[in-house]
Amino acid sequence: MRPLPNSLYKCLFEPFRPLSTLSSKIVMAHALGIISSDTFKELEKIRKIRNAFAHSLVVLHFHSAEIAPISLPQPPPIASKKPVEVFFACVEVVHTSLWNT
Repeated sequence: MRPLPNSLYKCLFEPFRPLSTLSSKIVMAHALGIISSDTFKELEKIRKIRNAFAHSLVVLHFHSAEIAPISLPQPPPIASKKPVEVFFACVEVVHTSLWNT
């Protein structure tokens, strides 16, 4: 995206604007061909996990009923199989993929 004046940036990214949510940014990136379908799916999983933690009224963990069913792909081999470490390894894979695009 080209650099935008502050007023146009606000029109897109401030709360309740078209690109104010992570979800809308993921959809737009996919629609513009910036990310692949596979990356889109993985970002959606990460978004759902993030939202579950952020909006829960109770303390959650990676074994919670809201989180555990969201299957993340296995990242390159890591020493630990703790869900939180797998989550961060998957985020790193997506980050690297986006950085190299």
